This record gives sequence, C-alpha cells and structure tokens, in this order.
Amino acid sequence: MTRFHAWLLLLALAGDLARATPARADGYDHELARRAVEAGEAKPLAEILPLVRERFGGELVGIEFEREGGVWIYEFKVVDTSGRKTEIYVNALTGAVVQVKDKGRHRGKG
Repeated sequence: MTRFHAWLLLLALAGDLARATPARADGYDHELARRAVEAGEAKPLAEILPLVRERFGGELVGIEFEREGGVWIYEFKVVDTSGRKTEIYVNALTGAVVQVKDKGRHRGKG
C-alpha cells in the first residue's frame, strides 16, 4: 500500500468517524468541511481527493478547507517526485480545479 492509499484510507475512516461522533479530529477545517458537506455546500473529501491524485499525482503533504469569495475550497498541497511543491485549489462543491500554484522546491512541512 502506498503512502497515498494509506492516507486515503485514513481519511475515509475519519469521515465515517466524524459522521458518528462530533469530534474535531483535524481541528477547525475538519468541522467546517463536515458542516458544509451536511448542508450540501461541498462534496466529501473522499470524493474530491481521488480526482486530484489522478490529475496531479505526487505525495499529499497538506489539506486545508476554507471559504473564498463565497465558495468552499479544498486546498491540496502536493510534492512531486522531483521535490516541487504545488498547491491545488478545488471548488468543494463541483470538484473543479480553480487554481494551481507552483511553490517551488519543497523544504519541509506545510
């Protein structure tokens, strides 16, 4: 199992746990995402993440969830095999990639 697949499995399990209990496993972003999904304003991360992985590949090093211009956005931080970090912004409701930022060589966390 690759690190990505292990991460995806962990996220899927966390999503199931979040529906069962009112825990804040990943802090405020997690709670915002859960509420947005319940309100029909966003798709679950488990639906969006495979699309990002398929299109961009690389190792996922971070995820954020935020509202920009009235739209919920998943921000994925990915490091490719050459060490370049990319931030991918995805409309949380439609799954459309709205922006991609090349952040250069990855030097550590976040």
